[in-house]
Amino acid sequence: MNKDILSNDLEDTISINFKDENLSNLNIYNKTIKLCEFESVNLSSSQYENVFFENINFVNCDLANTKFIDCNFRKIKFTNCKLVGVNINNSHITDVLIDNSLCNYINLVDLKSKDLFFKNSDLTEGTFYNIQIKNLLFDKVKLVKSEFINCDLHGIDFSTSDISKIKISTKNLEGIKVNMFQAMELSKMLGIEIVE
Repeated sequence: MNKDILSNDLEDTISINFKDENLSNLNIYNKTIKLCEFESVNLSSSQYENVFFENINFVNCDLANTKFIDCNFRKIKFTNCKLVGVNINNSHITDVLIDNSLCNYINLVDLKSKDLFFKNSDLTEGTFYNIQIKNLLFDKVKLVKSEFINCDLHGIDFSTSDISKIKISTKNLEGIKVNMFQAMELSKMLGIEIVE
């Protein structure tokens, strides 16, 4: 049974396809999961600690309320997934795409990130805290009420995304890229009143 294969801490999970399975409420530690496909799989309310994920595609999967602690993600794609309430802490992220996914209340804390791409996704009320970022991309993303704390956002382009009521400390505003409407909204954070 694939649930036993995935939850076995003594063996790595390599080159296995998971489809239409319930793999929720698992606690997985100290293993590698790579070259796998997850399609329409329920992976919610689980905890992964010190797990290395590589070359994995998640399609139509539910990972809501899952915790990832001290994990590594390399060459991962999440497509049309539910990532509501996901917590990723003290982890490394390299070459990860999150596309057309629901990511409300996602928490990314103490991350080192390179090539993290959010596309057509909803990150309403998400939290980005203490993230070292190299090449973070947002394309048509909903970042309403999202919070960026202790993140160097210099050069990050928010211009195609909805950043209504976003929370960014003024020291992290320097160098971000926004459209004209967004610039007027962000000026309110600085106490600037624009008159015509």
